Amino acid sequence: MALAGLALLWGWEDYVRLSSTWFPALTTMKLNTAFGLSLSGVGLWLSASERAPGWTRWATRLLGLIVVSLGLATLLQAVWGIDLGVDRLFAHETMPSGGDRMSPNTALAFLLGGSALMLLDAPTRRGPWPSG
Repeated sequence: MALAGLALLWGWEDYVRLSSTWFPALTTMKLNTAFGLSLSGVGLWLSASERAPGWTRWATRLLGLIVVSLGLATLLQAVWGIDLGVDRLFAHETMPSGGDRMSPNTALAFLLGGSALMLLDAPTRRGPWPSG
């Protein structure tokens, strides 16, 4: 998942042109979506090892917080109809691809997935961690 997201970030503009040409009826992936997907994948990769150093837990939580923030800001834009500038945070999309915002469904998935990353190794009163 991390590699797919990073590949989309690397070739994002070419991806938008290619998918707009081959599949003109479908919308293309927004750069924010590829960025959130990449951060989620890197967070999962960091937490994959049982003997990972302590800093990886904090890095995973930080990546989860960034993904949650991205999803929450996008949802707030969709619900309240305001412009927080999240869509132009990384780049201004120049290709006509069926809208300029991440889908609210994707934003909700980022909100939930980022929350899961943040709570992945959180200790509980009973001892076992939610992911264990």
